[in-house]
Amino acid sequence: MVKEEVKEEDVLFLMDRFGYVKTVDLSMQEKQKDQVAEYRFSFVCRNVGKVQFFTSAGKMYQAKVKDIPFVKMKDKGVPIDNISKYDSSHEQILCAAALNENQDAHLIFLTAKGLIKQVPASEFQISTQVSNATKIAEGDELIYVDVVSKKQLILQSTKGSFIRFAIDDVKTARKMTLGVKGMQLEEDAHVKNAWQISPSSDKEFMVRDQAVPVARVKLAKPGNRGTKLKL
Repeated sequence: MVKEEVKEEDVLFLMDRFGYVKTVDLSMQEKQKDQVAEYRFSFVCRNVGKVQFFTSAGKMYQAKVKDIPFVKMKDKGVPIDNISKYDSSHEQILCAAALNENQDAHLIFLTAKGLIKQVPASEFQISTQVSNATKIAEGDELIYVDVVSKKQLILQSTKGSFIRFAIDDVKTARKMTLGVKGMQLEEDAHVKNAWQISPSSDKEFMVRDQAVPVARVKLAKPGNRGTKLKL
């Protein structure tokens, strides 16, 4: 029996807030734009490639796109636990990406204690299904991972301070390093949120459904004190 050759093409990856994943026809990106926007993660990938998942435990999991159901928009998909070694009962997915299609990309890693770094996507071009994605200091936790897509980053502390700085000012480092201080925190405070912004187009960012003008957060260098905002 001759095995049918798979036609290599782009598909749209979707993951909802419950951890269900699927791929759909690429045309859905425009035809169902509003529905696609409701998914936690959505991006274009090759149907013969891989998808990487970065978790709060500092792990990276990989799944082959061919193992992710290619279905219609109305179909639910399958839990990511079913097609990878990820266990949703022990950790949370912070970022999903198709790094094989974007090898020049960089990722931002940020911890609750404000340690931050950029890591080249090339650091994650490995074949294993699960690996360590970063180093986390004892007593700290990873709260934010994302592919760099904009020019600046805003951090928010639990004491209501905000800092904004250029992502280019964040040191590029190897994946198994701790990073450098991104924000000088108040006593007993930690970083709770982060937003990537493009100052030329993003005039506001959302904090608990409230639009906050970007200009209210002073542009600084990583490691400085933040700006206190009353929201």
